[in-house]
Amino acid sequence: MLVLWIIVAVVVIGLIIWLIARASGGWVSIRTETGARTEKLYSLQAHLKESGIKTRISGEGQQLMQLHVPKKSAEQAKSLIEEFEAQLK
Repeated sequence: MLVLWIIVAVVVIGLIIWLIARASGGWVSIRTETGARTEKLYSLQAHLKESGIKTRISGEGQQLMQLHVPKKSAEQAKSLIEEFEAQLK
């Protein structure tokens, strides 16, 4: 009986670790802005969404905000941001 409880506990702990790793590993921060510059994140977010890249902004309403994209789209997003910023110059 004790062996059964140990197996159940190991499975549950493994499942919890897998869920945490899956939830945090899918998105990466590609831009961080503070203060008045946080408005720039919304422009970048719109540009990336127009290009078909999913985005999230964390810290809305705070001094420090971050723009996140799925890990698999990070390189493409960085390239699009560089192009977008070059057009603004």
